[in-house]
Amino acid sequence: ALTNATPEAKLAFAVSHSAHHMSKSLGKISGECEAIDHGNIPDTKALKEATIKMFVSSVKLAEELGMNATDICKEVLESIKNK
Repeated sequence: ALTNATPEAKLAFAVSHSAHHMSKSLGKISGECEAIDHGNIPDTKALKEATIKMFVSSVKLAEELGMNATDICKEVLESIKNK
């Protein structure tokens, strides 16, 4: 479907698709929080899996935006340093 799409349309799809995947991961984390709020023991395996999936989606989106792993790490370190 994106074969003949403009670069802008391809980027818009990538942003939307990444956001949906991150939302899905965040939903799983939120579900775990809800269970914890009701006295359940945290499922750390599920939390780690969702966190990794969200991170992978973030890295894929960054790549679509022209960033590489080095760029991302540099920006993250700067952000942490400035807080």
